[in-house]
Amino acid sequence: SDTVPNFGAHPATQSLFFSAESLYLLVWDLACHNPHTQPVTDYDSDEEDEYANEYAREQAIAEADRALHEDILNRVLAWVDRIARRAPRSAILPVACIPDGMPENDVQRRCSKMFEMLENHMKWYEGNGLMPNIILDDSRNVLCVNFSQDFGIKQIQETIVAIADSGTVFEHIDTPVPPGTVEALQYTRRVKKDHKLIRLDHIVGELSDSSTMDQVVVALRFLSSVGEIMYFGMEGDDILSSFVILSRQWLVSALSCILRNELKRELADARRFMNMQCIYSEEQFKESEVIRALSAGAASNVPLLSDEDAKMLWQSMSFMREAADQYSQLNENSTSAPTMFYFLEHLLVHFGIFLPFGNLCQQEVAGLNRQSECFFVPSLLSQADPGDIWGFRSSEAWTTTLCHSWLFRDGAPSDLFEHVAVDLLRNMYLFSREFSATLTRDQPARATTTPLGRASQHQFVEEHATQKVGPVRIHQIICWKSAMLIKVGTIFPDRESDELRESIVEVFVTIVDQNSSHCVASDAMRGSMQRVIVSGKGQSGLNGLKLFKGGYQAVLDSVQSSLATFNNVNMQVVCPECLARGNPRRASTWSWDEVFAAAEGSESTIVCRRGHRVKSGLLVGSCKEEPLVLPTDVPTKPVPELLQSVFLIGLWDPSSRQVCSVGSGFVVDKKFGLIATAGHVLFNMEEGRQYGTPYLGIKDAKVVIGVIPNKENKNAVWRYFAEILADDVRNNVDACILRITHKMESDVDEDSPGSQTEQVTRPLDPTAIKKEDLKKLKLELNLELEQSVRILGYSQGDVKEDPGSRRRIIRSPDFDRGYVVRLFMANL
Repeated sequence: SDTVPNFGAHPATQSLFFSAESLYLLVWDLACHNPHTQPVTDYDSDEEDEYANEYAREQAIAEADRALHEDILNRVLAWVDRIARRAPRSAILPVACIPDGMPENDVQRRCSKMFEMLENHMKWYEGNGLMPNIILDDSRNVLCVNFSQDFGIKQIQETIVAIADSGTVFEHIDTPVPPGTVEALQYTRRVKKDHKLIRLDHIVGELSDSSTMDQVVVALRFLSSVGEIMYFGMEGDDILSSFVILSRQWLVSALSCILRNELKRELADARRFMNMQCIYSEEQFKESEVIRALSAGAASNVPLLSDEDAKMLWQSMSFMREAADQYSQLNENSTSAPTMFYFLEHLLVHFGIFLPFGNLCQQEVAGLNRQSECFFVPSLLSQADPGDIWGFRSSEAWTTTLCHSWLFRDGAPSDLFEHVAVDLLRNMYLFSREFSATLTRDQPARATTTPLGRASQHQFVEEHATQKVGPVRIHQIICWKSAMLIKVGTIFPDRESDELRESIVEVFVTIVDQNSSHCVASDAMRGSMQRVIVSGKGQSGLNGLKLFKGGYQAVLDSVQSSLATFNNVNMQVVCPECLARGNPRRASTWSWDEVFAAAEGSESTIVCRRGHRVKSGLLVGSCKEEPLVLPTDVPTKPVPELLQSVFLIGLWDPSSRQVCSVGSGFVVDKKFGLIATAGHVLFNMEEGRQYGTPYLGIKDAKVVIGVIPNKENKNAVWRYFAEILADDVRNNVDACILRITHKMESDVDEDSPGSQTEQVTRPLDPTAIKKEDLKKLKLELNLELEQSVRILGYSQGDVKEDPGSRRRIIRSPDFDRGYVVRLFMANL
């Protein structure tokens, strides 16, 4: 039901009700409801495709085994870990529940996988005092049951009796109950009618005539193990040792107050109700500053609440207020006794239901400032898969995608992401509260009527070009059970426009196995391996400094700190060019140490195994800011001289007898007459079946080339014909290479070459092309992001055409200033 929270589905909440020295039946449904665990093996039986079918069959079986491995990890081993930590000296009996209709060989496959992983998990615990006692059959079989056919029930009953009779699993079998147990049982049953929670001091005081305090504690632990009461006392924890819960059902109800669906909405309703109740009181229930910052954005769904929020939710329920009043009456003479709500909060923290942030801020309560604690509640995380929420390619030219990962060669703990998430949320809040303390002067105020003087604004921007100049704004945080998406905005000065602009950074954090759609470099992983992946998208300007300083570095540092204590974990850097141009599953990786050494040393670039060259400093966030290269007043080469190397590119349509598409190009090889131009000038770039069609699909179309005949002439004239030599438009590279093939009999100084396209033209071989003395532009390979450039070409953007009229072509070149926004390479 949507109205009844199923908080017992999370191991942390269920472990509250675990008992020591007990036998746990761990029943698994063989993942029968997980379709990914069933391999698809129905293929065409054509003999010619026999080997292809066999390969596909083996791949399907491998993917199904990986999905089965993940199901056992999350739904079996996670419970083993919780029982080992929360139920000492207990034993676990694995049981497989066979669904109707499952083939016997498939049952055997799944049971064998379960046995294998349980056996390996026990080896992982070797040398650890928490090693669980998993009862496995020497025949390597798992006990199986089928309830509809009454199969295996009797065998389980006989196994349980045999465990109890053997005396080898539990040492306390057939031993007498501790002294004072009967008296403690009678007293707790008597006070249970009026109280739900009682202090240990009261029980010891009532039984002081017949039992010592140590005897009472032992008796209470026995009563807790048989389910009569709940006592969590342990050495070194005075809070848990001081309280006894008399009603299990009351604790379940107390949990239901907190672990609610739509927690954010429930908190808002409860806060409004409680503030109305306390309208004439100094006590007000305010939202925590931490939660307000981390829950910004309508789509944010981070399960957070503060200690005051938890107290508020409990106080909003009448049965909890009644229990609190009854507890207060018993402790009215004590001034130092912890409150009932503080004990419940401490209990939930101890069992991992609440994961605390640490005291991050002050909150005003009843007119006094006190430290406020905030909690992350992992049992309320969405169990859905993030799906296609994240991709590793950047759609905008001015953005880049980076990715770092930590490879767990032996698999990761089942609750790892919960602890990574709480550390990350805490550090993101601290990061959002940072303000650039390095500013040497106040930010200039903008006038309301007169714009800020460019000189003073430019000076400020130059001084602080790589610094945050204001608080970071968290736009959105979305959480799933094993993933988190963070969107952060940071204000940076823009040196080109002398304005302050917000740089948006998106960071995706997840833990995956090789079967996940979000896994990178999965080709290099085995079945048991897992990756923690951190991927960020943001502006590529300032050599990636905006991306790193805008939040990506803070996320990397937080995750690295969370994983620092784990062994057999390798931090890796994923090649951004592999992510942008290919399948992320086959992306190349470097070790972090290798990239860091290259960045700190003399190697400015590093090459992946697929041949991509990437700046090592960009991968570690240490790229130094390059000086902004502005053109001087007297350029080294005048624009008129450069214009002779810039050609007008047109596509002649013989049916309409006019140039139907126009663009710009430049000479890249004057020996062979090679010209580079944009792909959209000559190719159909609209989505659909015709995407990538050359010559726009026009029959008998010709490429015509216009040139500036001399320095004095300001308009281009049509002179050459060319053909498409190479392109890669189907891989989203908007460029192609042309080769000049013929020369017109005479230059055409008109918008359309007209009859020249039908006359005999002179072919040009390499010798003839050399005589044309084409002017080649020098190619510059050492570019920097945001480096200033001069833009030359034939702009047609302002041309307005009347319907039915012939197209007017602007043959005069245009000039503007710009800067480099993205670096990429294409294999043509």
